[in-house]
Amino acid sequence: MGGFIDLSAGVITGGSNGRLGNNLMEYATIFGMGIKHDLTKYANVRLHRVAAGRSDVTFVGVHVRRTDFVKHMQNFFHGHLVNASFFHSAMSLCRKRYNNPAFIVTSDDKQWCRQHLSAPDVHFLGDPRSESPGVERDLALLAACNHTIFDYGTYGFFAAFLAGGDMILADGVSEIESEEVTELREGKINATFIDGNGRVLPICVRCS
Repeated sequence: MGGFIDLSAGVITGGSNGRLGNNLMEYATIFGMGIKHDLTKYANVRLHRVAAGRSDVTFVGVHVRRTDFVKHMQNFFHGHLVNASFFHSAMSLCRKRYNNPAFIVTSDDKQWCRQHLSAPDVHFLGDPRSESPGVERDLALLAACNHTIFDYGTYGFFAAFLAGGDMILADGVSEIESEEVTELREGKINATFIDGNGRVLPICVRCS
């Protein structure tokens, strides 16, 4: 059987024979390692520096998945990566929704992010390849935020679950629906969907 999600109850489970279930077990282990290394404190210190003494900042975690996902999207979902318009649209939406948003960007391609996403309220804090423990540290940063933007992938999905708050993700970028969108659709969990070109969708592509 496939996985099941109920974010309102704070529960995620995944079938042991499915990719989502396997990856959630992996990320739960990563999260446990983060606690062991006291990375929650690390994340809070980094966010405190971004706030620079302001108490009214809304932190929005942004996970940008690129390098290993090019072929993955093509081979498994018959799709393509989102372009910068997806993130611009998501950030614009957050600037309207929240008071003083600060975008905390983590990515496996920080150079692309700096080239396409730079703005005064965008902060490039996470790069899993730059220092150890990179993957755990980035997850702690995202989990410490109030809301989450991510394009696709179970890593960003798990980070959004840990953070709570609103979830903004990509849909309509592949012929086969992503596992994350399927879980949200079947679990009837509220989220905001944006297509790969930055168009905000009223509902997910396969929602009815």
